[in-house]
Amino acid sequence: MSEGESQQIFTNWLDSWGIEKLRKEQDSDPYIAKLKQLKAVRSTKQKRDEMNGLAYEIRVYCQRWDHISLLENGLLYVQDSGSDGNTHDRVLAPVSFRKQILYEFHDSQTAGHLGWDKTLSQIKRRYYWPGLSDDVGRWCRKCDMCARRKPGPGMGKTPLHPTLAQVSRPLDRISIDILSGIPVTANGHSCIMVVCDYFSKWVEAHGLPNHTAVTIADKLCSEFISRFGVPFQILSDRGAEFE
Repeated sequence: MSEGESQQIFTNWLDSWGIEKLRKEQDSDPYIAKLKQLKAVRSTKQKRDEMNGLAYEIRVYCQRWDHISLLENGLLYVQDSGSDGNTHDRVLAPVSFRKQILYEFHDSQTAGHLGWDKTLSQIKRRYYWPGLSDDVGRWCRKCDMCARRKPGPGMGKTPLHPTLAQVSRPLDRISIDILSGIPVTANGHSCIMVVCDYFSKWVEAHGLPNHTAVTIADKLCSEFISRFGVPFQILSDRGAEFE
């Protein structure tokens, strides 16, 4: 890890801890300190029977033995390949720092009370400890502000209702939907936008590279509305790309 990469780990609020403080806390942590001792006297990880009697966290660390390194700054890191394809050095977080890490990445003003997946993703870019995913889930579920401001999946949305108005001519109402999960074509299209006029039953299908709101709006205007005109109503399943 280069000096520039090392500095990326210690950003904003973590600067107040400093490498020396974090190293001291790792040395005081019963699990990480034990792992450091094992790293100092062994070059290979323990066999299964050798790990009997060790604490759960130490056994989890030992299972990732080949990915955990003690760098020149005296801190233990676990090296992982991220979803972006790059390799990340993640600090082994001492027990004494974990609540503050959860607070800073979820509750603080700069965190914004993100959900479980986004909060976990942010923490996993920098830190690692056994049971991290479960700890983030419990922390988010116990957040009072999230419970009061986020009603939950499917709640707080306007309910769907049938459309009773009759159509009497073309473009009174068109329906639009996305067909996804198809093989990618030579043109890079991975989904199809299907448009149907309710009165004439005219159907058109247009290939799309993705089904984002911008892509759909551009295709609808350039391929359908520019040729036939603006419809009076557009009916959809209210997916995020249509909303």
